[in-house]
Amino acid sequence: AEPPAPTVLFEDERVIMVAKEAHEEMRSLEKRVRKLENADDAVAVNAFDRSTSGVVLFVRYADQLAPWTNALRGENALVAFVVGCRGITREKGVISRGNKKYARQISTRYRRLAIVGGHSLVRVIATHGSAGESSDLLVAKHLAEVGHPLVGDARSGDARTNRFFEEKHTLDRPFIHALRIELDRPDNGARLIVEAPLAGDLRIVLHRLTTKEILAKLEEKNALGGNAKSQAAQEA
Repeated sequence: AEPPAPTVLFEDERVIMVAKEAHEEMRSLEKRVRKLENADDAVAVNAFDRSTSGVVLFVRYADQLAPWTNALRGENALVAFVVGCRGITREKGVISRGNKKYARQISTRYRRLAIVGGHSLVRVIATHGSAGESSDLLVAKHLAEVGHPLVGDARSGDARTNRFFEEKHTLDRPFIHALRIELDRPDNGARLIVEAPLAGDLRIVLHRLTTKEILAKLEEKNALGGNAKSQAAQEA
């Protein structure tokens, strides 16, 4: 059978924003997006590791790729992630590192949302040039450098913790989800904000780790995104 169409979060005549599933290569997602109407030549603007879920931005035509890529790497753009970290992080902080590719500081801001099962549920904002391609890997690297690797991360995480989460809570990937993309549109300057609700496998982990009261507070703050059919795109 043909692979199913991706979940479309927002689309117009220039861009399509979809929810990437976990364990899917970007090439596979691109093929599925190109099955959509008027998307035969669609190209991804931001790329994630196969294990990362969340919102991905596509342009419908290749000649639109450069301006949208620059917009996503601009200082006014950001990608917000929800991640599960080993241990208990500080309530909030900023992690900055030099980046040879862009010849400037690359930073991520984080804020702890809740303590779950002795570990931390954290919202991380990738900005200042790090909001583009592979920002998920940069976030994972930064958090590992300050002693709080992603739960489930085979690259830099704790093997015993990862094994426990896989056997006890069915987590078979790093706990990371790209919840939101914000940027200024290069075509008209409007602010574009799109969210992808937290992936189902990560929601299961949270349900097993925490209480209904904590989950209710997270939902109330929209910390986990809306439902799959909601469209959180705003143009002002």
